[in-house]
Amino acid sequence: MSAPARAGNDVAAGSLTVGSILEGRFRIQELIRTEAGSELYQAVDGQGGATVMVRLVTIVSAAGRAALEVDLVRATRVSHKNLTSIVAVGDHGGQVFVAFEREDGHTLRELVDARRGQGQTVGLDYAQTLMGHVVHALEEVHKAMAHGGLTPECIWVTRSGRVKVSQLGFGRGLPALGFRGGPAGAPEGIYVAPEVMQGSGAAPASDVYSLGAMLYELLTGMAPVPPMQPPSKVIPAVAVAVDAVVGKALSPHPQERFASPVEMLHALIAATSAPAPSAEPREIIRGSRSFDVTHAAGMAENDERWLVQKDRLDYGPFSLTQIMAQLERGAFHAEHHIVDVDSGERQKIKEHPLLGEFAVEAERRLESVRRQQADRVSETVERKKSRATFVIVGVAVIVVGGGLALYLNNRKAAEDDVLVTRSGEEDVDAFIKQFKLDVPSAKGKVRARRGGGRSDDFSGVTNLGDVSSSGGDEILSDAKIQAVMMGNYRKLVPCIMEERRRNAGLSDIDIEFVVLGSGKVSAVRVNGQQKGGFPGCVLGRMQSFGFPSYNGKKTIASWSMSLR
Repeated sequence: MSAPARAGNDVAAGSLTVGSILEGRFRIQELIRTEAGSELYQAVDGQGGATVMVRLVTIVSAAGRAALEVDLVRATRVSHKNLTSIVAVGDHGGQVFVAFEREDGHTLRELVDARRGQGQTVGLDYAQTLMGHVVHALEEVHKAMAHGGLTPECIWVTRSGRVKVSQLGFGRGLPALGFRGGPAGAPEGIYVAPEVMQGSGAAPASDVYSLGAMLYELLTGMAPVPPMQPPSKVIPAVAVAVDAVVGKALSPHPQERFASPVEMLHALIAATSAPAPSAEPREIIRGSRSFDVTHAAGMAENDERWLVQKDRLDYGPFSLTQIMAQLERGAFHAEHHIVDVDSGERQKIKEHPLLGEFAVEAERRLESVRRQQADRVSETVERKKSRATFVIVGVAVIVVGGGLALYLNNRKAAEDDVLVTRSGEEDVDAFIKQFKLDVPSAKGKVRARRGGGRSDDFSGVTNLGDVSSSGGDEILSDAKIQAVMMGNYRKLVPCIMEERRRNAGLSDIDIEFVVLGSGKVSAVRVNGQQKGGFPGCVLGRMQSFGFPSYNGKKTIASWSMSLR
């Protein structure tokens, strides 16, 4: 779910038109906002139908473009359950675009603003938990690059409690994106490290500065702008020892800050008199509880404290969960007003920080269902008319044509099965001698990534669990996948031989496959196709490859070979 457009952002026009297809894959639904030399769109991914976000970079220098392309390639190689997944990176008319997963929650900016609106802060307990999740992501990110643009607008809290870091890869090429994210009226760049503002490249210490600025705001509710009082002076409940942690993180000199976000997290936990941290960073994070956005915002979903005004009548009281259910049914709409029974505060549902975008999305889904139902009714009427006019001819054609097609298909399938079955070792050897078969030998040719809980076999969205690495969230390593594929690739040759008979131009075979935690291959996509004789043959053979079992839901991997 994207953050709502803010005042001052141009959402009236964009480079991409609604309904257009970007690079033959992403169908544009709407322009969300323009910001920092880019346009943010919502789109539907033609490969699986998931809703994604697309950022089109419209203003960038030649040097910025070069840095952007390099960093985005690096970002696509970083996979972590606390990172927003990048779906695709490409070029559209000379402009770089990035498609990434659409989060179903709220930004840290929205959360802090909601608490500030109630005269409260997020508080130390939840701030520490948030830091744990974000640090867990940055620990993986820093193996490849610094983020360089951390702000409350690029940190998401999903409805299931997962904290996600987004906008990875834009720090150098589109630095203005990191200048945003402050509360209304605050100057730009308040979360950016001084050395980055002065044009130096971002480093882990730069991300430490950004974390320190956000921690200050989480604790005090105040924007991190000079002059800043120590957190304990603003909020007496904050331990004095925390002041030193924040002060060190916000040092203007990189060498005087914590060397890494993990070191900062250690210091924060020690300052709050928590149990002594283990030498292993993940031991700290494992103790963190799931972050409940509604509880932290003082808006518990199960508290029946809300009235809904519809047609000049009040309905309720309801809990937020109950209102969401009514929105999904269409009983309430985004334009109806919601009233807080305790405070008397009244606002439109679409303006509520936890219901606004949910309501808009619910109306979109209902409208889509209504259109589909109307189309089906229209199609049914047309079909009935056609059947009434051509029933005799139609039946004859169907019977004759269907019988002939069934006979030919059955015969062809039988022939294919026999051909594949008869392809013995001698045939395989002869085929390999005839065509030089190139298979990847380097680890870099194999790529494994984590799969999530969506119904789409190849969904790259991470599954939801605790913030540790022990909660059933493992994936097979590239090395294990390479070893199994190299030991079994000859079994795929009969499938390739048969496909060559049908498609003489076949030269490259790109295989994407899903390995479940049991080690079984559950789905295969060959050269982008999941259905048909070739993918079916490959799937049948790969189910006997014997991948090792592991403690995780599924691993999505890719492997390739070529004929020369």
